[in-house]
Amino acid sequence: MSESLKKRIFVAYTVVVSLVAIAGIVFFILFLVQASSVKKYKKRCDIMQQNLTSIRTAQMYSGDQTVGAPEKHRFISHVDGLLEEYACMTPAALGAIDDNVLVVYLHGMGSSALEPFVSPKNKTIYQAISEKQPEAIVLSLPYRASSSWLNDAALADVDQNIKEVLQRYPIKKIIIMGTSMGGISSLAYSALACPEVKSKIVGVVSSEGSGDLLKVYETTSTLVKNGMLTGLGDPAVDPAPYERRSLIKHLREVPRTVKYAIISSTKDHVIKPILQKEMVEALENDGYQAKLIEIEDQHGVPDARVYAEGLEYVLQ
Repeated sequence: MSESLKKRIFVAYTVVVSLVAIAGIVFFILFLVQASSVKKYKKRCDIMQQNLTSIRTAQMYSGDQTVGAPEKHRFISHVDGLLEEYACMTPAALGAIDDNVLVVYLHGMGSSALEPFVSPKNKTIYQAISEKQPEAIVLSLPYRASSSWLNDAALADVDQNIKEVLQRYPIKKIIIMGTSMGGISSLAYSALACPEVKSKIVGVVSSEGSGDLLKVYETTSTLVKNGMLTGLGDPAVDPAPYERRSLIKHLREVPRTVKYAIISSTKDHVIKPILQKEMVEALENDGYQAKLIEIEDQHGVPDARVYAEGLEYVLQ
């Protein structure tokens, strides 16, 4: 091989190596930029979630409340040892036998277990319940942070909390109640509850909920969508967690004796009113007793009287 050919080969090799090195550097820089963008996006989502929590907390505490503070019970989750606490209000007098009503409340996204005791500001959900059903025990659960959407860990915690209360008090009937994320989760829980709890569930009062989480994900706001991604993951990658919590797909897992009161805000642009109508239609078509309670309102915790109306219906 001539000396000039060797030089040309060496030059060509050097050029190729240099191009590969440059390409590697470019791709590495692009990777860093992309990673930084993802980190900034996640930080914005976290800030949005924190803002929503702050707003809802401020709204809950903005009115004068006459109700006493609920008892807070700490528990250690059987799932992973997480220390949490739920809130419970017990009437002064309880039945001596297994004849008490337990209302289990699941809060909305960005809120906390205090929601039914401090919201809405004119009359709280708890006050409305206690006026309608003075002997009811009201239990409000944290179910894993403010945007769990009843994921597997949250579901296990709900079972654990309710079974603990069942051991403490004689309970004959359980009502599951919730708003927004809690309204959806209350519907799902009627099918997903452990047998010990499910056997006592007689009704569900769901406000601004839906029995089809994939439809909610497709039609809701970016903020709620981000919360669903946090709690249940990306449905484009794995739709199973969404389908498992969609009551419309699991009606046969609910006893026929369970009654449903579905509260729908007609001006709701977050969880569309059509989703509540579809839920009622699916329930009735499958032989369940269901009532649609429509109110002219936007998304949020509606007037407490509608919860009392729903409670009265499911207990009739």
